[in-house]
Order: sequence, then structure tokens, then C-alpha cells
Amino acid sequence: MRKALKPVTARSILISVRNTFGDAYYSFFNPADTTTTNQTLTLPLTDAVFPFSNLGTPQVTDFTLLVVLAEPLTSAVSSALSGLSIPGTFGPTVAASPPAATLNTVPGTAPGGGPIATLSSGDISIAPAAPGSYTLTIPQASLPPSLQTTVSGQARLDPSKIADIVLIVSYTIG
Repeated sequence: MRKALKPVTARSILISVRNTFGDAYYSFFNPADTTTTNQTLTLPLTDAVFPFSNLGTPQVTDFTLLVVLAEPLTSAVSSALSGLSIPGTFGPTVAASPPAATLNTVPGTAPGGGPIATLSSGDISIAPAAPGSYTLTIPQASLPPSLQTTVSGQARLDPSKIADIVLIVSYTIG
């Protein structure tokens, strides 16, 4: 019976970081070390996050990061949205040099005629791996002025301008 239920193709799940990993989301915007020049978001992806993990071991194959901007957009963010880009890295927390992940404006028009208020990493492929801890790092130097605020003398992404960070995770069940 389990064999009949076991998915044979890749699956994808959508994870709201704000709702699923609330402490990590808070720490991303409010780091304990106020002098750090990088913002890091560490996500503990465990087997329990993946549907059907009781049928076998999940193997993560790729990610897409989406930074959903708070609406209504401020005029500064709206005018800067076209061509906005935030370089960073995303990969296993234990990786010595995680792969680059650049958050770019999602092209197109939202319902109602305005810009799509989201930045996307596009597909970040990894070698199939068991679930574990993954980290997004955004260097202070990468922050666009329209999305930043200053806290204790350090530039940070302004949490009032970001509604959520969403992770799309593709995986297989082995």
C-alpha cells in the first residue's frame, strides 16, 4: 500500500517564512549582534515540513525565494522596483561558500495595473540533499536605499516594507 501512495515525481511546497519560521524571520530583521553587516535568515527545514515524508526520505532538489513587498508600495519603492536587484547567497548553513542568489524584480503587471510587488531568486538548484538548515545571507552593501532602514548605525532591510519571505521547495521522496 505504501508503495502505491509514494509519489514518483518531484513535489513542491510553499512555505511562508513569517508564519512557519517566525523566530527566524524576526531574527533576520532584528539580529542579536547589532554590529553585523550581513542579515542572515536561517531556516531549519526538517522532514516534518515535507508532505509524505513518512513514506520515505525527502531529498531537496531546488529552491525559489520570494520576497513579498508590503502593499501599498511607498512611492520610493514603487519607482525603484523596476530593475531592483539584491545580491546575496543561499545554501546549506554548513556550506563554506553557499551559491549566489540574486533577488530580482518579478516582471509583469499585477491585477489592477501596478507592478508585481515581489522579488524572486529564480530557481536555485542544488545537488539532491536531505532536509537540513539553509541560510539566506544579504550583505549590507547589497541593500537598495528604497528598502532599507538604519538600526544602530547599520543598514538593514526595512521590515515594514516586506510582507513575507516565501520559499518554494522542490523535493522527491526516496
